[in-house]
Amino acid sequence: MGARLDRILGELEARYGLDREFSARVRPVAEKIFDPLTPAEARPAPLTRLAELYDRQARVRRDCRAAARGIKELFAEIVGLLADAWDLEEPPSPGRDEGDEERGEREG
Repeated sequence: MGARLDRILGELEARYGLDREFSARVRPVAEKIFDPLTPAEARPAPLTRLAELYDRQARVRRDCRAAARGIKELFAEIVGLLADAWDLEEPPSPGRDEGDEERGEREG
């Protein structure tokens, strides 16, 4: 069962672009599906749900990456707008303020 299960999980990883860590988390469920005591006729529905789980996880990760890029672009645009509004030659670095350097010198 181990080699067959590894092959199936590997195929799902490749198809949906997911990592082995995700497969390791769902492996106990997959082992139950392929357990010799699980009747063959009972396997198709859980296997379909397992594939759907991989598909959903891939979509969630893709959507989160897109959202993170959008948020980064939004904040870069806001920084630029604020720099224009304050007539700054160079926009401030996001996540830092003027007191950071002073605090760093005192702490270090």
